Amino acid sequence: MIIEIGYILNPIKVRDVNTTKADGTQKTTKCMNNRISFLTSGGRVSYATITAWGHVAERFLNFSEGDLIYIEGYLITKKRKLGEREIEEQYIEIQTVKATGKSGKKEQQKEEIPEEEPQENTAESSDEIISDESIPDNF
Repeated sequence: MIIEIGYILNPIKVRDVNTTKADGTQKTTKCMNNRISFLTSGGRVSYATITAWGHVAERFLNFSEGDLIYIEGYLITKKRKLGEREIEEQYIEIQTVKATGKSGKKEQQKEEIPEEEPQENTAESSDEIISDESIPDNF
């Protein structure tokens, strides 16, 4: 299982895809392909291709390009032919997606915040950390 928090890089597009079940019957299901960017433990930005199917793909309609999301899924590796070469593709097949309440869109970050009077630090000890960057409870 892979767990990651990253920014959606492209506009969300959910499409209908015809698939063949094991018994040979055809089924139409929803599919979403995109990419996310995330920070690695070394502080570098990395990228991953993501795919979601069915109701999980439909959940992506609640998100936009630039949104920061939490995902859980499995790393899938597939081989395919590209001309005469065989190439290997990897992607994360999403099982769970959740909102973090944060967006990377510039227009959303430009929200005007009224200036407030400076307030005295009321922390009882210098060890106490106060942060407005905490992760929401529904995360």
